[in-house]
Amino acid sequence: LALIHAEDQEMITQEEENHLSAGNSGYESHPENHPNVSETTAMWVIANIVKDQDCPAYFVHVSTANAREILEYADKEQLPIFAETCPHYLTLTSDVYTRDNGENWICSPPIRDEDSVEALWDLIDDGYIHTVNSDHCGYDTEQKREFREDFTKIPNGLPGVETRNLVLYSEGVAKGRLTLPEFVRLTSTEVAKMFGIYPQKGTIAVGADADLVVYEPNQKWMLN
Repeated sequence: LALIHAEDQEMITQEEENHLSAGNSGYESHPENHPNVSETTAMWVIANIVKDQDCPAYFVHVSTANAREILEYADKEQLPIFAETCPHYLTLTSDVYTRDNGENWICSPPIRDEDSVEALWDLIDDGYIHTVNSDHCGYDTEQKREFREDFTKIPNGLPGVETRNLVLYSEGVAKGRLTLPEFVRLTSTEVAKMFGIYPQKGTIAVGADADLVVYEPNQKWMLN
């Protein structure tokens, strides 16, 4: 199973050069350096390789609404292609890059617009996105701030291991977008199946490993 970070590096490099030559080196330029078409172009390339070689592929951290066409194609052609997204793509919008501390949200692919947020929830509902994971990168705010004026050096990625399930439960289950069984499938069962460790993992059954989590559904936290 090949794990694919789907972005076209040539497009990104060209966009970065354009912004740097225009004197736009701050974190605000980051999302424009990673356009939607960069992600979907790379996804189409991989889909064609999978069709030719029959090698299963797993698109990690899908961020764009435009992924639907590729994922629908893969499903129609019965290609062994799987897709995940992350809580930050389901909850945040590109407005984060207009904040004074916008460097904190530098990740690739970048946070997209509100239409993509809603489209990703729809892709989950329609079964085209199979898992929700963290894409965890444990940089702190000081490491991000040091290079906020040079997007080529800002540490890339968001923390998410601690908060993946909490955010998905809050924004999915608590808001009625997901049922509890869907929540478990997205965070546990499908991942175990993809990586060949089901039913030892990913289910509550006799003989399986018991990794159990207890939630207090009325607990409130603020993530800063």
